Amino acid sequence: MHNSKEDLDRFYNSSRRTSSITVPPHGIIPAVYSIETGYNPDCPQEQNGIHKSVKIIFVLLILTVLLVGFIFAILEKQPKSLETHKYSSATTLRYSAVKTSRMNSLTWILAVLFITPAASYFIHVDANEEQCFFDRLTSGTKMGLMFEVAEGGFLDIDVKITGPDNKEIYKGERESSGKFTFAAHMDGVYTYCFGNKMSTMTPKAVMFTVEITEPHQQAPGAAANQDAADNAKLEEMVRELSSALMSVKHEQEYMEVRERVHRNINENTNSRVVMWAAFEAFVLVGMTVGQIFYLKRFFEVRTMILRELNRDQATFRIFGFHLDFKAIFKKIMKISLTRLAQASSFGKNLVYRTAVKADSQKLLEFLFQYFAKDEPCNRALKMPFSVLEVMFSGTIDRCLQLPFSSIVTDSEDGDRVAACVLSSVWKRTDTNEDADYAFKNFPENAQLFVNLLNSMHSNFWDLAPPNVQAVLHREIVSVGTPYMRKGISSRLVAEQLNKTLIKIMLSKVLPKSQILFRVAQPKDKEKIIRFLDNHFAKEEPCARALKLTPETSRGIFSTTATRCLNFPFSTVVLQENGDIIGCLLASVWSRNDPIEKADFDAAGVPENIRLFIQFLNNAHANFWKVAPPHINSVIHREIGSVAPEFTRRGIATRMVYTNMTKSKLKKYNIGGVISETSSLANQIVLEKAGFRVHLLFEFAQPKDKEKIIKYLDDHFAKEEPCARALKLSPEMTINSFTTTVDRCLNYPFSTVVVQENGNLAACLLASVWNRSDPVENADFNDAGVPENLKLFLQFLNNAHSNFWKIAPPGVHSVIHRELGSVAPEFTRRGIATKMVYTNMTKTNLKKYNIGGVISETTSLANQIVLEKAGFKCLKEMPFSAIVDSKGNQVLHLDDGTTALRLNYKGIEDFENLPE
Repeated sequence: MHNSKEDLDRFYNSSRRTSSITVPPHGIIPAVYSIETGYNPDCPQEQNGIHKSVKIIFVLLILTVLLVGFIFAILEKQPKSLETHKYSSATTLRYSAVKTSRMNSLTWILAVLFITPAASYFIHVDANEEQCFFDRLTSGTKMGLMFEVAEGGFLDIDVKITGPDNKEIYKGERESSGKFTFAAHMDGVYTYCFGNKMSTMTPKAVMFTVEITEPHQQAPGAAANQDAADNAKLEEMVRELSSALMSVKHEQEYMEVRERVHRNINENTNSRVVMWAAFEAFVLVGMTVGQIFYLKRFFEVRTMILRELNRDQATFRIFGFHLDFKAIFKKIMKISLTRLAQASSFGKNLVYRTAVKADSQKLLEFLFQYFAKDEPCNRALKMPFSVLEVMFSGTIDRCLQLPFSSIVTDSEDGDRVAACVLSSVWKRTDTNEDADYAFKNFPENAQLFVNLLNSMHSNFWDLAPPNVQAVLHREIVSVGTPYMRKGISSRLVAEQLNKTLIKIMLSKVLPKSQILFRVAQPKDKEKIIRFLDNHFAKEEPCARALKLTPETSRGIFSTTATRCLNFPFSTVVLQENGDIIGCLLASVWSRNDPIEKADFDAAGVPENIRLFIQFLNNAHANFWKVAPPHINSVIHREIGSVAPEFTRRGIATRMVYTNMTKSKLKKYNIGGVISETSSLANQIVLEKAGFRVHLLFEFAQPKDKEKIIKYLDDHFAKEEPCARALKLSPEMTINSFTTTVDRCLNYPFSTVVVQENGNLAACLLASVWNRSDPVENADFNDAGVPENLKLFLQFLNNAHSNFWKIAPPGVHSVIHRELGSVAPEFTRRGIATKMVYTNMTKTNLKKYNIGGVISETTSLANQIVLEKAGFKCLKEMPFSAIVDSKGNQVLHLDDGTTALRLNYKGIEDFENLPE
């Protein structure tokens, strides 16, 4: 409010001299309210009750004036002593003094009754609005404000009283009613406001009363007068009477508000009853119309029959014949019932059997009649019959070679086909063309569609489980339109899945496997080395890239085979003729063994091969540092290979657990299996078998600083959505990352996730922020960065700038999650979720007096992770608010995130934290 003193004086004078409150120059009061009646002229439904209250108060005031006048008439009667000595000058003077004193008392009493202003008002405060009123008071004047919310929302309102010096005298939030009285501490204009800022669409109706009591100054010399005591009693009685009148007035106002609230409740209840009655009437009318329509349709056939019979009867009479109406009606009803019985039994007596080659023509006609017309894609393509004949004939011929196709015929007419399923057998060793649909000289649209169908199963064997060697390929399924919705399709699936039949037929289709899996023995060493030279050195991807030869690889293979054959965990896969078609070399590596015992031999090999072998050895160099502490020995899978003509038969999968008996595992105290997988095929096999990359969650320490900064440059700056949108580079982020890492490494709440080779897979940087710390202690460093990055960092800092104002009062320190990232190859493994509570031990939380955890989350993935972890959003800030000096929006994210969230979770909400 910025009204000048002259405006306030003008407003005050006009409002005190007229019968209504006027609007100040700057429009503080949005409506005019009658002071005499206290109601809003814009709300005529309030006038009746208020008129009654005004009449009652007016009658009580008249009775009070008459009573006071009667009392003074008695008191002012001359005493006898004054009658006797009225001519005495001294007596005359005393009488004049008494009369003057009583007249002063009368004046003061009238002032108490009529000069003390008290007015009641009804106002409507719209949503997100505040209405203010003013009164000029002198120092010592008492002002009382009584208010009550009559209607709207939860019947709550914000109240504020401000003095001339802009100091708040009283402030209440979301109050339904109240009364506050205070004495003016200085002369000036006092403001009282009613705010509805908390509502977005609900207006509030408020009744309030203002009482202003001027300070009483006793007449000089009155205390020394003889009748002062009587006057004081009289004044006290008048005050009590005035107080009682005001109580009556307030009670009337309260009853009016109650009546208004109850009236609103009754009106709302009545409207709901009316709506429910209208809904019931609508439902009743709808049911009536439906029943009439149903009965009309039910009797429609009978009406048509009667009409036809009457017409035929009239026609026959013209020619001199007489028609027996009853006999014709019986005949027609008999025919109708017969047809109805046939329709009701239609499709109930169906025969399910295996399709044979003799059914080729029936199936072709059935597909032309139904499948070509009813199948959605065929209808859309409108393929000619010549095209469909080529595709249907090729599919039927292929599928009828084996007894996995089914046909459903009607028992009454064996030539009528009701449904069919055409299925073929597709083996892993077959080509894709063996399962493709045939097409020759097709139109362009039809050819594109058939190509799409064929491409759908072209890479099936790359995705299929490795132990699956053959599948049933359902090529065409169709049910005739008259037989639909009778469960035929579901039964056809069951008819095909005859386990005995499938087992017998697959034994005929697939060649019998004469493959032997056994433990590799020292006598197999030469065969194994020869197999590795012929297959592994030529077919393994890394070996092909290094161009291994028997001369360069024999030393490596010999050393590895010799070491692995000392343990019973290596496997060879043999054919009937004794040739090896697959092998797996595995040794045992204990925690106490030197690391060289698990290394590959790199002596006497070319430089490229030596570098690759050193790379392999580094992969497991620090395994025992990241291995679970209770594991002391593991099986080390060193080399595995399957001959190409025997791939995709589940051999590699079977070799994962072959020869791993419980007795052997117990004998060697085996706690796990490790493997350095260099080919994609082997990685997929081990992943399906349940192998996982072993990761270690550690405290981030100052020695990890360079690794963390390098990881943030390689991953966070390139993969985080905001960083991608800002196109960050190491030169732009070096200051921000360094400052953040240095701050966070001072506390034991940061986490690094380490791979077996020592590289980081993920990290989380977190610091401690105390309520007494300056806000800069939690800010990101924006010094020396480009404009867009600086605007973004300032946006991040603003997100937590007022955190302590909205934080729970009992919280004095929080963990501030500043940066978090997971490398893309390790996402969706629960790493981000685990980092939420890793390193949050009860000892450290108690040491730093931690009361909660906060985090500014900028990516959608991180927001989802924290929401699932129980974090609550305290504040949300849209990214559209970040604009550069030219007014352009800085961030356009590609992951669907629209706003930054400031999340918080109290430490008491974390469960099962470690000690």
